[in-house]
Amino acid sequence: MEPGGFLDRDVRPGQRVGLPLTLRNTGNRPITSTVMWFYREAMYQYPQSFKNCGYGRERIVCRFDDDVPPGATYRLSEPFAVTVRKQVPAPGTIGQSFSWSTPADAQNALEDFGAERPRNGTGSVLRLVPLRGAAPAPTPRQGVPQSTGSIFDPAQSVFFKLTGRNVADLAAIGADARGKRGKTITVKVGAKNLGPAFIFGITKPAAAVVVSRPKGTTVVSVPTGCLPSSKGRVVPKKDPRGAAEYRCATTVNPFEAGKQITWAFKLRIDKKGALTGGVRVVSSTVDGKRTNDSAKLRINPPAKKK
Repeated sequence: MEPGGFLDRDVRPGQRVGLPLTLRNTGNRPITSTVMWFYREAMYQYPQSFKNCGYGRERIVCRFDDDVPPGATYRLSEPFAVTVRKQVPAPGTIGQSFSWSTPADAQNALEDFGAERPRNGTGSVLRLVPLRGAAPAPTPRQGVPQSTGSIFDPAQSVFFKLTGRNVADLAAIGADARGKRGKTITVKVGAKNLGPAFIFGITKPAAAVVVSRPKGTTVVSVPTGCLPSSKGRVVPKKDPRGAAEYRCATTVNPFEAGKQITWAFKLRIDKKGALTGGVRVVSSTVDGKRTNDSAKLRINPPAKKK
């Protein structure tokens, strides 16, 4: 069994695309049962609901009882719809892979899928039908298995080239706090994604926050995910509480539009009067607005005039 070739599509965020997925039987026996499965990805929505497909938290699995003769190429009875979410950043390129195999070859994936307690679809039945005009496959060789001999399931990959411009606006979250000299206070600082796009956090954190403690304070407790830094770069330090600056990294993927992430620092106030530090955000992708990338971290700021 071999999946169809790569598919390329130009799309805009928010656009629905129908995918003509195909497979070919390169073995010497009919394929009597087929499974097509894939992982749900944060970039997409899957608007269809087929009776012979199960919908889990992490995977969608479709089962087919249609016979695929040796050498034949079959396609889905209707294009498989994928909607690129409106929040996906553009321009750029994203992808989705659809794995084809027999139930026996997909045993591990199906066992994991069952643990997700999937729900069955409620719509029409998705079938496999002969692809008209398809070039005949080479004469099957004796002993060729139903699925390819790879340790991976045969997959058909789709690449979406995202057109237009859709970027995120990452904003710094500062803090104001009050307390007497010698008191330990907690301040929460961080970042908020103002949208409209989300921020990827795949090869590196979606966002980093550089926190400069106010002079005249001592860091008593450093939150998880934050390390001492210098000019925004992490530096080794035996006692992280003695640093003047910290770099905090997000762990979410993606960093959704409208969401915020904060870290709680405990600071001891060592001096009287107004003490000022800072918060600066760094996005892993294009930032649509730079004027809100910095905010103040203030201890005992002057009272506002009425």
